[in-house]
Amino acid sequence: MPSPEIRVNRDEEHLKLLGNYHWLVCIIYFLTLILNVIIPLWIAKPSTALSHKDGTLLLGRLLIQCLYVLFSGMNAWCLKRHKHWLTCCILSVYECSSIVLIHDPMGIILGISAILKLKNDSVKELFYKAKRVQG
Repeated sequence: MPSPEIRVNRDEEHLKLLGNYHWLVCIIYFLTLILNVIIPLWIAKPSTALSHKDGTLLLGRLLIQCLYVLFSGMNAWCLKRHKHWLTCCILSVYECSSIVLIHDPMGIILGISAILKLKNDSVKELFYKAKRVQG
């Protein structure tokens, strides 16, 4: 059984890696947003009007993609700084829906990995210590 200090160092390293992977996924989601939603709107002919159905679908895609970009970035920031444990848990669960909403398996893999790490008592202690230090 590793000593508590070694376990804490491993947990800090794992949270740092999870944060870095969340930043990477955030960047990928942002690029996907640009390629799939913004560029088609930009190059569309002004005379071509979108039907109500197409406009609603495009707006829905834009909203969902923006939420994934925002939530991945928030989760990365919180994980790397050991802040807002419950927020990290909720955002990780939300990321697991990416396979259904945007057909992306990266989010579910990353979300499950974060949930499994966040449920450890030693990780909860890291978040609690960071909260105490902040005062």
